[in-house]
Amino acid sequence: MTNNHKLQKRSFFKDAHGNTVLLQWPNIPLFGWMACKLISMFAPAGNLKVGTEQIGSAFLFTWAFLEITQGVNYFRRALGIIIMAALILSYLSRY
Repeated sequence: MTNNHKLQKRSFFKDAHGNTVLLQWPNIPLFGWMACKLISMFAPAGNLKVGTEQIGSAFLFTWAFLEITQGVNYFRRALGIIIMAALILSYLSRY
């Protein structure tokens, strides 16, 4: 393995300061998604349930976009891409 390849592998989980970052405290879009998820789990079938599920998806999409564009390392950016792709595929499979 070349030194460049080892450096890239190590930097996949490291931020600009050399700290390993896998998890971070959730930010506002992630808190919004969690709140909507909880509300939709206990809401009766109907407009409230559908509305909170859609708003929750919007929060999760926003979080994924922010991770892709501003993630602290390649792992966080890849996580954003995976979540965004899963959201898009789930919408496409509905219709």
